[in-house]
Amino acid sequence: MSKIQTPKPKGKDSQTNEVSYFQFSKELALPIYIKVDFSIFDRKLGLLLKELRFEELPKDKHQSILENIREKNHARLLILQEATSVVARQIDSALETDKYGLEGITPKEGYRVYRFKGQALLVYSFSSVIWQLGCFSDFGAEGKGHFEARIILNRFLSWALSPLGIIGFWGVPVDEGIVVLRNFESKGEAVFADVMNKKLITQDSIIKMRGRFNILKLDSTLRGRNIRMNSEELMGFLTTHSSFFDYSGLSMGVRQMIHELSKQAQGLIHPRENFKPRTDLSL
Repeated sequence: MSKIQTPKPKGKDSQTNEVSYFQFSKELALPIYIKVDFSIFDRKLGLLLKELRFEELPKDKHQSILENIREKNHARLLILQEATSVVARQIDSALETDKYGLEGITPKEGYRVYRFKGQALLVYSFSSVIWQLGCFSDFGAEGKGHFEARIILNRFLSWALSPLGIIGFWGVPVDEGIVVLRNFESKGEAVFADVMNKKLITQDSIIKMRGRFNILKLDSTLRGRNIRMNSEELMGFLTTHSSFFDYSGLSMGVRQMIHELSKQAQGLIHPRENFKPRTDLSL
């Protein structure tokens, strides 16, 4: 994991019956894939991937994925690998940057390393189709580490989808739009806005972003009314709650998407006590 590797497609995977490929939001034909060997990883990881809108692909499609993935613009294949002893020590080690949080990105020459302390190490490059996630065999299983796995996979999606014009935010959908939260408040759930095509990709469905699309910020001190945010206030709020992050800050493309979304949507500060996930807020 010390450097980016780009495996060559082979005729067949080893232990073929245990290897699965998953595609994100297949109905939108997004070229974002994850490869898992279930002879190594817990089968319950498949349930988490399903929650995150990854659909398992038939075994007879595996070879065509490997053959076609390099031909698609901005395609990404994340390969889950069991951490070696060297990688495990990197994951668990104490670093100076830990004082800023459990997540961090280290820039290397030609690639970057994302680390979630105690959980995983992701090696990626925006010029490479194949990315690698070193983690432990219980990654994504129920119980301890489940929340962290959701965050890690949503980070991957945020980086993979951004070149396709899709931006992610920590939050949950409601009838009028989305409530944007911090990742621990949303329990690692993220929503993804396809700004140009005016679609919202949630765990539950694909939602059309209509003219009265609201983005809500919760306020514990507010009672009985909503306060409208102007576009600059909404833009600042979305910037600090994006699921995309990088050691050098948001990319130009992500900033442009947030700017455009801030013009399209209406930002509202809403009483926290009135918030009910996935129900009519009766604004």
